[in-house]
Amino acid sequence: MAQATPDEIELHKLIQSGDDLAFAKLCDMYLEPTIKKVRKFNWQIHLNDSSLIIEVVIDSFYGYFYNPNKFNPEKQTLENFLMRDAEGNLKNAWAKKKRYQQKFEIIKNEVEFEEQFGNCETGKIRNLNTPSQIMIDKESDGILNAELKKHFNSERDIEIANLILARERDTTVYAGILEITHLDFEEQQQEVKRNKDRIKKVLDRKIKGKHF
Repeated sequence: MAQATPDEIELHKLIQSGDDLAFAKLCDMYLEPTIKKVRKFNWQIHLNDSSLIIEVVIDSFYGYFYNPNKFNPEKQTLENFLMRDAEGNLKNAWAKKKRYQQKFEIIKNEVEFEEQFGNCETGKIRNLNTPSQIMIDKESDGILNAELKKHFNSERDIEIANLILARERDTTVYAGILEITHLDFEEQQQEVKRNKDRIKKVLDRKIKGKHF
């Protein structure tokens, strides 16, 4: 596996030292190339939201700058680390956005539904199982999160638990939450599995039989 180049190691040490100009140097060297590479390998996301990739890459750069020790120069190049870290965070951000869009569509559909039928003379139409009512009855986020907070102290664990209950299978989504996208994919899989197994045990033991 390729190791960091001497120039990358020098920049990494500069960032670790808290040098005032280190972040500017980091961006000068890697920001534009990283955006281009992440955009190239995630062109479908780019077509749907052209600004999301830029926002995520910049956030990832800040994440590395404020926590440089998550990069190991002996395991990979800095360029590769920055791209993979940003790509992992992008998949996580995109998954969150899709979940939000799905909920928004449900509410939008109900508004259109009531605009079309809400003035019926019987007035009974509002008691039907409209899309958002089904969502509220079966998987209300507020109720679910309140229940999860009884059993998990970490917001990270709660987020992972939500993904497990939503049957999310993408390793990179979990890796983004765990902030381990800098690891090799096999290492990510192992760490994700370990955390999922731990959280599943709590879900099975504490929340089994509850309905949301």
